[in-house]
Amino acid sequence: MHFTGSDPFADGLRQSGADRHQPTAGHHAGRETAEAAVQYETAGKASDTAIQTAVDANHWTWQIGDENIATVNSQGVVTGLHGGETTLTLTDASGDLTASCTVQVTNPLRELILNDIVLYLDERTEIVLDYDGTERNSHYPSSHASILCRFVPEDATGREPVTYQIADESIAKLDGQWLVPVAYGTTTLTATCSGKTATATVTVVRIPEEIHLNIKEIRLKPGETVQLSAEFEPADADLYTALRWTTDTRGVATVDENGLVTAVGPGYTYIRATSTLSDYPEGYCDVTVENGE
Repeated sequence: MHFTGSDPFADGLRQSGADRHQPTAGHHAGRETAEAAVQYETAGKASDTAIQTAVDANHWTWQIGDENIATVNSQGVVTGLHGGETTLTLTDASGDLTASCTVQVTNPLRELILNDIVLYLDERTEIVLDYDGTERNSHYPSSHASILCRFVPEDATGREPVTYQIADESIAKLDGQWLVPVAYGTTTLTATCSGKTATATVTVVRIPEEIHLNIKEIRLKPGETVQLSAEFEPADADLYTALRWTTDTRGVATVDENGLVTAVGPGYTYIRATSTLSDYPEGYCDVTVENGE
C-alpha cells in the first residue's frame, strides 16, 4: 500500500525534530485490497507543539472514521479495505490535542463481467383452450433485456461510464440501457470501461408454437422408467430453445431435466414439457403407475 500526498502527522513530527516517532504506513500482506493506493489530504493540522507534546508523552490514540473503508492499528499503520474516503484522527491521552487528515482508498477496476443474453422475438396473440373448455387469449410479446455489467471489485473507484456496442445490429440493437431483438440469430455485445472490456453472446430465439411429445400416455410399475422426447413447431425453434420438464405428482412419478420418467408409487399424474422461455405452449404425457404386485 502506498501513501502519497501530505501527511500532517509526519510533517509535524519532522518540524519538531521527533522523526523517530513518526507513524508509518504499512502494507497489509494477504489482503486483496493491499494493492489499493491510500492518499492523504490534509483536513486540519494541530500545532507543532501539540503534536510534539503527544509524541513525547507517547500517549496518543489512533482512530479511523469508517472501518469499512480502512483500519488503523495502535502504531498508526493504515490498511485500506474498500474504495472510499474516511478520516484518520490522532488524539492525546487528555483528549485536548488532536490532528486529523482525510484517508482516500482507491480501488482500481480490474475486470468487467457480462452474462450471455437470450431474447425472443415473436410477438403474437393466440386463442388458448383451457381444461374447462373456455377460450382465452394468450399473448407472447417480444422480449427486451436490461444490460447488467458487473465490476470487479464491486466498489471500484474512479471508473469511467460503461459503453456498449453490438456487433450485428440486424440481430439486436441498443435502446438506451435496453437490448432489443431485431431478427433471429446470434451476435456479440461488448462492454468497455476504464480500459477493460467484456463480451457476451446475444441470442434472439423463436418461441415454439407447439410442443409434441413422443408418447402421449404410459402405464408403468414402481421403479420402471421411460424416456420422453419432444419436437417443436416450427422446427427452427429447436435450435435455440431448451425444455423444462415437470411432474404434477412426485409421489406417483418423477421426471429429470432430460425427460426421463421414473415411476414411484400407484396413482395417476401427468408430465408437462414447456419451453424455458415461456409457460406456453406445452406438451403433456399422462402417466398411470399400477400396483407392483
